[in-house]
Amino acid sequence: MTWPTASRQPVSEPLPTRAPGPLKWLPREPGSMGQRSTDERYSVCEIHIGDKVTFETWTRNPLTGGMTQLAVGLTDWRDARKVAQADADKAGETNR
Repeated sequence: MTWPTASRQPVSEPLPTRAPGPLKWLPREPGSMGQRSTDERYSVCEIHIGDKVTFETWTRNPLTGGMTQLAVGLTDWRDARKVAQADADKAGETNR
């Protein structure tokens, strides 16, 4: 008789501590409605609903593939990036 076993999933490793300072952003790929930070921790995206355009900000964890929404209904790319920067600055304070 064989006993059932739980599936084994790798434990995600924490992201390395982010260097303080402004986030840097990768160029948008042609046709893309989103943009990622160079450290892969944040993304911003453009949302079209009918003729209305808004922007969203998300955290990303490239080691686990998880994402968490930080803000929706923002007016432009600049506002979306500001939300990401504020979150990065707040996270940086807890990593010191």
